[in-house]
Amino acid sequence: MNAWISLYRSQPSYKWSNGDAVTFLSNHFMAAGMYHSYHLVLEKMAWYDAQRYCMENYTDLVSIRNQKQNEEVMLNGKKSITPFWIGLLCDVWEWADGGLSGYRNWGGANCVAMKADEIVCSYKHYKFN
Repeated sequence: MNAWISLYRSQPSYKWSNGDAVTFLSNHFMAAGMYHSYHLVLEKMAWYDAQRYCMENYTDLVSIRNQKQNEEVMLNGKKSITPFWIGLLCDVWEWADGGLSGYRNWGGANCVAMKADEIVCSYKHYKFN
């Protein structure tokens, strides 16, 4: 059974996984190592699992703050034949009554990318279990 719930995002609030404000947006991602090195990890993981792996083995998922870093990530990303995660995070959900959502029980599948304001209600974009 599918049902609409009153969980929504009032305004997208993008930030990097380390908490920094976003000054450069990119549609790609990768793990960051020491001294601005980038490491493409060729294992399939959900975003939070990938972040945990990067924090245990490198520093974090990559944060892109300028065109030069974007070009370096893109160059390293060419080794992958599939899309890959970066440290860009939009995680502000609130209930219709204005309360913030701290409880999460999303489905196991990764979310898909979609263009803003082009959502067809019959498509399943997010699943709350």
